[in-house]
Amino acid sequence: MDGRPIHGDLTLPEVARVFGNLRLHLSTMKMLLAISVDRSGALRGRRWRRTKIDLKREALLPIANIARWAALSVGSSALQTQERLRAAAGSRMMTAEDADTLLDVFEIVQHVRLRHQLEQLVAGQTPSDAMRLRDTSTIEASVLDEAIGEILAVQRRMANKARYVPELRGAPLA
Repeated sequence: MDGRPIHGDLTLPEVARVFGNLRLHLSTMKMLLAISVDRSGALRGRRWRRTKIDLKREALLPIANIARWAALSVGSSALQTQERLRAAAGSRMMTAEDADTLLDVFEIVQHVRLRHQLEQLVAGQTPSDAMRLRDTSTIEASVLDEAIGEILAVQRRMANKARYVPELRGAPLA
């Protein structure tokens, strides 16, 4: 759900009022954490074995899921992914370094995605999030591979923390 207001009072979107206490529901927070650290859809193996990447599904969505859970955990009502990461930076579950890394990865992937979609439009194609890696430079493929590796590393660290520190599984951390 995208809760950003497009008109009217922009100070506190309705979605923030409706979902403001979501973090108090332990089962929901546990479910959001599970979604955030789920690596089942992640690319495995080396980049040169990959032929295609879905930038949204394999990079942007995992970052957005992590940011959502982490921000809710610290009581933030931020709605944009970058704001959520900044709000959670330095918390028990999201180190400042991990937040900075995810902010960088988010920006890099968004840039690659936008350029890819613009190229598709120019070529008369329907824009998509899927890219064939053979259509990218070696450097860009390497950057995307590293970006996904960083996302997986953050997910792994979050899952480990949640496993060994039970109160982090969903309880409010603020």
